[in-house]
Amino acid sequence: MQQPQTDHAYLVALPGGTLYDFQVEGLQFIHALHGNAIIGDERGLGKTAEALAWLYYQPKLRPAIIACPAPVKLQWLRETIRWLGENPANITVVKGKKKRTFDTPITIINYDILGAHFQALQAIQPKLIIFDEIQRVKSKGAQRSKAAASLAHTPSVRSRVGLTGTMFLNRPREGWHQVHCINPY
Repeated sequence: MQQPQTDHAYLVALPGGTLYDFQVEGLQFIHALHGNAIIGDERGLGKTAEALAWLYYQPKLRPAIIACPAPVKLQWLRETIRWLGENPANITVVKGKKKRTFDTPITIINYDILGAHFQALQAIQPKLIIFDEIQRVKSKGAQRSKAAASLAHTPSVRSRVGLTGTMFLNRPREGWHQVHCINPY
């Protein structure tokens, strides 16, 4: 796997803008954990940019899947185009549960339909999964959590990045399933 360079100047410049120093530290944190990390910064600090920077500096980690809540799928599309300079034709935003195949380097899907598309997503042999709002993957018995964990454990997946501003919604034990998705070993 190609590793990002550690030169600070190299890490800052992306097609969509410049990372702040603390975002570069987040990117280096992901690198230090071999691409399997949870970024738990507060809202508005640019966790999305950090995750997309990881994808930008690790081009071999495609196809990539971005799992997120339904209301932010289009925001992820806009941010992916912006930060990566990606052609929109290279990004699939999944809508509904109708069976289909995927053939783009980046797929954006919401948690609630992850299970319905599990086999098709697994078939593309994803290398990276970004879990936005990973605190929603809190109960190992919930369908979305089962689908997220199963996808994270797909043999082709080499990197898992979780993003959250609220790690635990109720009890600390809810974090176990999130950590298990990111680091299943």
